[in-house]
Amino acid sequence: MNHGSAKRFAPLTDPRACGFFCLLTFIGCVASMTAPAAGYSPDSGFNGGQHYADAFASNSSLPGHTYSGQRVAQAANGDLIVAAIVDEMQQPYADQHQAIGLMRYNRAGVRVPWSNPSGSATRYNNQYLFLPNSSIASVDDIKVIDDKIVVLWTSQIIGDLPEASIGQITVLDGGGRLLSSYPLNNGDGNAEGVHGAALALYHDVTSTYIAVLGTQTREQRPYYRRFGLAGNGALTLVDDVRLATSACWNPVWQCQAKGLAISQDTTAAPPRLYVSYAYRSYTGDDVDVVVSRFDAHGNGDPAWDPNNVHWNLADGGNGDDWPVGIAVRKTGAGTVASPYRDEVFVATRSARTCRDGIGMIKFNHDGGAVRGLIAGGGTTSLSCLIGTSTADLASALVIDQDRLVVGGRRVTYLRGQSTATDGEVASFSFDLTPMTLQTFPYPVGSARQRDSEFFGAVRSDTGGVALVGALTFRRDAGASLVGKQQVGTLRVRNVP
Repeated sequence: MNHGSAKRFAPLTDPRACGFFCLLTFIGCVASMTAPAAGYSPDSGFNGGQHYADAFASNSSLPGHTYSGQRVAQAANGDLIVAAIVDEMQQPYADQHQAIGLMRYNRAGVRVPWSNPSGSATRYNNQYLFLPNSSIASVDDIKVIDDKIVVLWTSQIIGDLPEASIGQITVLDGGGRLLSSYPLNNGDGNAEGVHGAALALYHDVTSTYIAVLGTQTREQRPYYRRFGLAGNGALTLVDDVRLATSACWNPVWQCQAKGLAISQDTTAAPPRLYVSYAYRSYTGDDVDVVVSRFDAHGNGDPAWDPNNVHWNLADGGNGDDWPVGIAVRKTGAGTVASPYRDEVFVATRSARTCRDGIGMIKFNHDGGAVRGLIAGGGTTSLSCLIGTSTADLASALVIDQDRLVVGGRRVTYLRGQSTATDGEVASFSFDLTPMTLQTFPYPVGSARQRDSEFFGAVRSDTGGVALVGALTFRRDAGASLVGKQQVGTLRVRNVP
């Protein structure tokens, strides 16, 4: 799909796009992706270089207990704060729904207790904290600013109808004390829910703000709120709007909000915001990527060229491209001759001929798409039917020093049947040259014992990237364990 005035570009890793020259380019990219000198390795400084498998101090052999890490942030002291979905039988509240559990690990990968978790339930000497009333559908984001932890999550109530989803933001201090919470439903007077999508936290002169992105669940429209965050954690609503991007206002189109990032151009105050959406029309067309730029109040920026443009990377142009992360890099020296400029990157889960791959799109400061490509995945139909094929599925995007890093999972298939899932890290240069595509089975360095996958990522202040997800017991674990999950956290470092 490509609406409006957008250029259409084919994935540059697909040899069909431009013949023999691109075939040579593709071969070169594959070679660079396998070069060990550019790769990542488990950080031995975190839990001895292994995934930290966490089951919330429960007996993991009991049937029905599942724990899945969803998002991760880093505190000012270097601790990793993990937000996880906790099985309904292990959370401490009486409603018997799933809950959000928070835990923290220090730089060495040792779980540490919460120092002052008042207002929330805890277990195991305050090492596990549970947000109150979090009968959840998803953990959407977690960020830290000024030693305050902000969690965006979505509850699903009233018969579990999608329209009843209510996004919530919850603020805690660094010790785990509950400071405030705010529901996101009924923002413009309509009696419908808002599903959380992403957070952006920033300082503006003397104030601190939380920008919140979501999707109105019935009409599938992007929705934005901005709050002032006081020193005591109190929230003050500043802006409350539907985002008026023309790409999403046609009555037969849907736009699910997915990603939110702050401009790195420090000459703009308050900062501008970049938003990514997943677009689909009601006529059943494929999912495309939409990126728009807004000011801090949610007003569209007409100077941003693709304000009404849909971008497609999928093989043949007819498959889905789901945006999973957005990141912004600052270029320039801040001078008249070399002003600060933004480079905007969007990671996608993109359809290929056989299995999905990891897509990446780069936009320049004025909104033009510089390049787009797909790495990994399966590219021949025959391998899907009679051979071995792999799907590379993106979940999160961060910038790590000189490269873009995507966390996700690789699923291996034999004759169409899934045989294994491993946590995966892909990296790209800023000109979108694929650099690495690596898997990190559990446990590291031994025969695979469990399936693994990454859902959240954050750049570590020790260098490298911390990733969080789920470790799933395989069929050979026995009937009482198969399919059950524990939270898995791994930190990786770039190998020069």
